[in-house]
Amino acid sequence: MSKTIIALLSLTITSFAAKPNWKVVHNPGPEQSPSVVGFAVQDFGAKGDGKTDDTVAFQQALDAMAKQGGGAVYAPAGHYAFHGHLTIPRNVTLRGDWADPTLNPEIKGTILNVYTDKGLEEGTAFISMLDGTGVKNLSIWYPEQVADKIVPYPAAIEQVPIEEWQGNNHCVTLENVTLVNPYQGFKSGPENLCLHYLRNVHGTPLKKGVFIHHCTDIGRMESVHFSPETWINSGLPGAPKFANKFRKWLLKNGTAIHIGRSDWEYAAFITIRGYNTGLFVNEINNMGGNSQFYALDISNCETAFYNEAANGIGYAFANCKLKGNQIGVKTGKRLGGPILMHDCTIAGGDHAIINAGRGRVALQHCTIEAGDITFSNGTLAMVDSELEDKDSAIRLEKGCTAATILGNRFNRRKPNIQFDSANENIVIDHEQMEFAKMPVLKRPPARGHKPAKNDLFVVDLPTDWKTDCTAKIQATLDKAGTNGGGIVFIPAGYYLLKGELTVPTGVELRGCAEVPTHSMSEGTTLMPVGNRGKADAAPAVALMEKSGIRGIHFYYPEQEWDNIKPYPFTIQSRGSDVYVIYVNGVNPYQFVDFKTYRSDRHFADYIGGAGIQVGIQIGGGSKDGVVAHTQFNTHYWLRSNHDAKFQPEVVKNTDKKWAGLWKYQKSNLDALAIGDCENELLFENFVYGSKYGLLYREENGRSPRNSLTIGHGTDGSRISLYVESANKEPISLINAKLVCMDHFGGDIKPDHVTNNKSYAWVGKEVKSGIQMFNTMMWGKPNYTARVDGGKLTLQVATYVRPGDGILVNGGALDMINNHMMRPTESTLNFETLNKPVRLIGSSMAEGFNINKKPRAEKSGTFENGNLHLKGVVINKDITKN
Repeated sequence: MSKTIIALLSLTITSFAAKPNWKVVHNPGPEQSPSVVGFAVQDFGAKGDGKTDDTVAFQQALDAMAKQGGGAVYAPAGHYAFHGHLTIPRNVTLRGDWADPTLNPEIKGTILNVYTDKGLEEGTAFISMLDGTGVKNLSIWYPEQVADKIVPYPAAIEQVPIEEWQGNNHCVTLENVTLVNPYQGFKSGPENLCLHYLRNVHGTPLKKGVFIHHCTDIGRMESVHFSPETWINSGLPGAPKFANKFRKWLLKNGTAIHIGRSDWEYAAFITIRGYNTGLFVNEINNMGGNSQFYALDISNCETAFYNEAANGIGYAFANCKLKGNQIGVKTGKRLGGPILMHDCTIAGGDHAIINAGRGRVALQHCTIEAGDITFSNGTLAMVDSELEDKDSAIRLEKGCTAATILGNRFNRRKPNIQFDSANENIVIDHEQMEFAKMPVLKRPPARGHKPAKNDLFVVDLPTDWKTDCTAKIQATLDKAGTNGGGIVFIPAGYYLLKGELTVPTGVELRGCAEVPTHSMSEGTTLMPVGNRGKADAAPAVALMEKSGIRGIHFYYPEQEWDNIKPYPFTIQSRGSDVYVIYVNGVNPYQFVDFKTYRSDRHFADYIGGAGIQVGIQIGGGSKDGVVAHTQFNTHYWLRSNHDAKFQPEVVKNTDKKWAGLWKYQKSNLDALAIGDCENELLFENFVYGSKYGLLYREENGRSPRNSLTIGHGTDGSRISLYVESANKEPISLINAKLVCMDHFGGDIKPDHVTNNKSYAWVGKEVKSGIQMFNTMMWGKPNYTARVDGGKLTLQVATYVRPGDGILVNGGALDMINNHMMRPTESTLNFETLNKPVRLIGSSMAEGFNINKKPRAEKSGTFENGNLHLKGVVINKDITKN
């Protein structure tokens, strides 16, 4: 099968299973929700005896589900043999029964026995995934793989390009999957593919676990766990008898994760054991990537992390462990971008860190357990860190451009630091200093949100796109509410809503999507047309306490690209413990509201869309809420097929339409707006195109309290982060990526240019600290940051275009272990400093100016009133790409 042209297989569908029999399949795990399935593979003749080839039966079931517009196909527990390949069609999920191998190492449940393409490394993957598809709750096993004589196979699962969308394929998901022993696990690329999502994936991939290249929109990996023990302890026939011999093979030959180009890859809570290389990053065809990692734990690998080459944005690691048998962190000569490490533990039998690239490696509050640090090139910034082993040495060889080693702790009276004393850009000072501490998140957000009962209520609705479906859906919702809870299921199709829906307590309103999907995949689509022009009217869907919505798209067929009209919120929470999961808004004016009513413990997971005025707003005094994996991007409207169906007259000039939406968003969209709330967790969210990507604001005299944000990304914004107001408790952001710009591409005219752009803006009403750890910023700002109040802490940060530096207008600033990669007229701007401003252990690629006047001091300590400089390094040879 061609890798560039994937078509749905044209197998004949068995007549006795032409229509789905929707039913609920319960998942036993505490963090698993029930599934609604339309077909079982047995409906098409699958045997599940481990011997009969079930390829055709599975494919027929998947294709039958595709003909219904999408949904889930169920493969109950059993062994299913395969001598062919599977293609999962658009908007279809293959799911089975699965047991978490961390709770019981024996592999049980739904097991796919693969006999296909033995000895063929570059062939077609066993499972090819199209857009909006999922593989859930099953295990993949290669019975003919022998531990003491490993042979190649193609990838077990691959995200593949789609011809009709010029290769684009958005949204494939692996969730609760065990890859017992594939030669290659999951593959995405080298074609331009977006939005992969791997969550709770376990296994022992042999040659390569995950390969990602040319992902231009956000890929995600969460709770991925690879080690030799999964196969060894599987209890399956052929599991390695000579376990130590197999472990040695994996240590010599295996790579757990390989990333080429992936823009903004998000990865968290990953464990890797027993591979030659735990994480490998390089350029492929001159394309490199950037990523951020949280709670990545690599040990017992020969090399934990090898960054051969990447683009100039960088790789960020927070709360990670990178412990190699030989090397903890290694960089290649072609690496030019930065590596940011905060609160990380690093170790190596030989080297903890060996840097041959010209980039900057920044360590803040890190622990070097064992091994030397050697820099033959590039820049080292090591602040507030510790060398535990008294035999560890720091070697800054002649090729080392610069180094700032400040306020560290050593397990010996005289630290072993070897360097060229003639290099004025090497600053060493062991005086201890006080720094803000990074908060720690111990586990991923808890899943498992579900209705009060698993009773299923299927809504039979007209599909003429013109009949108002409001009353019929509401009647079914009310019936489920009277039942004490249940799932109200709407199959794939387009359904008009002239009124509003209320989801009762204990009820879930559900569409056909079992996994995250893009609007390109269509599926179950509700089309609100009421309350046009009335922003404050009732929402399209109101969620009562302990209710939820899942797997549904919303499209406003009367919204106009060039004449935006107000609408009320699409979804509004009206109580505690509500959830919004895998919901898309093609073009919502106001999308999700957790603010108008107090919504304690609200939970949002993978909400996608192209918001226009408001994306998600949070407030109302809510406590302990979670918003995770938000994916806002203009292409949810631009790349959808909806306008072609309902407004064909406007589908003429995509560039002009995109320019209109972009201009409106840049002037109006509050993508994520956080008001009066406490203990809010924002986890790995992404925004493209907005006025404010992330906004913290006052609400009735109260501001966000104790808010933690991990892995936030704002791209293409006017103000990436705006803190308008904040109380005494600090607001903390870890691994943020902030980009502001006027436009992307040449189709935007000069009148669309916006001014006053900055990565961060701290308003004058801010009383607390804004703490940013491991921050990467690039784009075209007027200022890097504006500090009008409070205290902004930038602890380990890089700026690929700082604009006119940081403007201090009344707040305090801690600029610790920062790096400005490109020249700027001013690093720091102020009239008077009323509060302390510290620049410690920071480097400038070219020039250090205060109020546009060059400073003569290049190193050492400088204090003048509230201005404190220590270890500021300036050198034109420091990387500035």
